[in-house]
Amino acid sequence: MPQNMFEDFERIWNRVIGATPEPRPVQAPEETLRALMDAERARYLFYLALQKRCAQQGRAALMKLAADEARHLKALQLEYFLLLGEAYTPAERCPKQTDILSALRMAYLSEKKSGAEYLAAAEQEAERAALYRALAAEEMGHAEVLRKLIERTLR
Repeated sequence: MPQNMFEDFERIWNRVIGATPEPRPVQAPEETLRALMDAERARYLFYLALQKRCAQQGRAALMKLAADEARHLKALQLEYFLLLGEAYTPAERCPKQTDILSALRMAYLSEKKSGAEYLAAAEQEAERAALYRALAAEEMGHAEVLRKLIERTLR
């Protein structure tokens, strides 16, 4: 406990402005894999549902994103099985959708967050670092696809 109210100010201020990120708690590899698989499955289901509400040009892009997320899920399921010798199937959950633009924005933010999570996982797990970095790059590419879809939708 700080002796006075300013003793811990610098650490807190640096965290607020993002200068010094707080250390991430280290998860067990299987916990990381389960969380990543859950997120991939949710995005897959989200894109499948969203493509039904989009114009044709957006539909094709969203179907490709859904296929990519399914491929990511399979790669993670393989890693999980090799690690533990058991299969993991994520729950069937899809984020609630609103209007098209809001849904695309939510997907864009989700892909950016996912890219950052994969990079963080790569820092924690040397054994799967190459896979996590590759998936991070793909997720950031997905964010760019969604950004372009949003731009076209705003016209």
